[in-house]
Amino acid sequence: YSLMSTKPGTPYTWSSRGPATDGDLGVSISAPGGAFTSVPKWTLQRSQMMNGTSMSSPNACGCIALLLSALKTQGIPYTPATIKRTIENTATALGSHDSFSIGHGIVQIDEAYERFIEISDLPTTGVNFKVTVTGQQGQQQKCHGIYLRDAHHFKRSTDHKISIEPVFHEDTSPEIKLAFGVEVALVPSQPWIQAPDHLILSSTARQFGVCIDESTLEPGVHYAELCGYELPCSSKGPIFRIPVTVIMPHPLTEKFTYDVEKIEFNNSVVRRYFFHVPREATWAEVEIHSLNETDRSRLWVHAVQILAEKAFREQETLETLAIEPRAKSTIIVPVVGGHTLELCMTQYWSELSPLTASLTLKFHSLRPSSTSLFLDTGTCWTRLDVSGDFNLEELHPEFKLTHLLITKRPNENIIKPLGSQDILPNGKQIYEAVL
Repeated sequence: YSLMSTKPGTPYTWSSRGPATDGDLGVSISAPGGAFTSVPKWTLQRSQMMNGTSMSSPNACGCIALLLSALKTQGIPYTPATIKRTIENTATALGSHDSFSIGHGIVQIDEAYERFIEISDLPTTGVNFKVTVTGQQGQQQKCHGIYLRDAHHFKRSTDHKISIEPVFHEDTSPEIKLAFGVEVALVPSQPWIQAPDHLILSSTARQFGVCIDESTLEPGVHYAELCGYELPCSSKGPIFRIPVTVIMPHPLTEKFTYDVEKIEFNNSVVRRYFFHVPREATWAEVEIHSLNETDRSRLWVHAVQILAEKAFREQETLETLAIEPRAKSTIIVPVVGGHTLELCMTQYWSELSPLTASLTLKFHSLRPSSTSLFLDTGTCWTRLDVSGDFNLEELHPEFKLTHLLITKRPNENIIKPLGSQDILPNGKQIYEAVL
């Protein structure tokens, strides 16, 4: 890639990250995504530098193909479920990048093969498990995980119903389903998740309750998992995972502002901030001030709100900033009051020098009585009221003529009957007026 110096492994800036809106982690595993690959002849090139999931997906598929080949050669039985679980359980973390960026980690196919060798003599449940969550999800009733984001849950406990259902192949005989039974130990990765210790699964769905206690959580994003381990062979790793994501907003000042004196950006590590938008706010002003003395840097800034029945693009702001040393950059973000605003910032993946910056966020409120004005020939003026709810604002109104309505008087009119099919049941004819 002709970089001036070697960089540690890092996700590309534009790579998708979790969590998904239904509570799922969003990313299962990661794989190398930068490569030189063959391209069609019409490009007049022997190869081309490409990156992203177009490269990481075939890498992961090739790794799994190697694993399947080795397992077949050794005569070790496997199913799609055991392959998926073993790859996730043996993946390794990548520096300081969180699970939302890389999932369970970078695929390690040699370790996955060694894990299969270790557990080949242990009884293994070869079916997959469908996880369904019902409860206070805000937007959806049935989800793949617990995702608490908006203000209705802050600083209290919430209860959720979890359903675990084994998923059998369509050709599975009734005798196999009848004999199926697994004892599972439920282990939360964080103490603020409360769940039963054990669970016995049969071939049908089984429900149990989970309580999330958020009273002690600090501002920011908190991720944990409730893992199910098959007994007595817990060393094989979890046979299912229930992702739990809790968003606790950063507190605002009395003037609805938030300040961070120093933020370090390096190696595409994403910095996430969450704010409960005041109900009266209509936009936010985000100011980023570079504290670097000499180094210029590129920064991606993404602000998004999740609204019911709305696509992300309808309530998101994405900007790429080229920040000069000791310079300030400002972004205006339209917001909807009463919903959580997520502000994500990360340095572009190829930047060699870290960026040190400060952040200032301030919410504003200006509400016009109408977004469309009408002037007709009878009046030469119209009234527009603008209200501000919590701060003094400087207003610079701009108006643009978008439509011209011309009223015309007809020169003549004709009333004539319609066709023979336009007759009412009582025999009366329907007429039309032609102007």
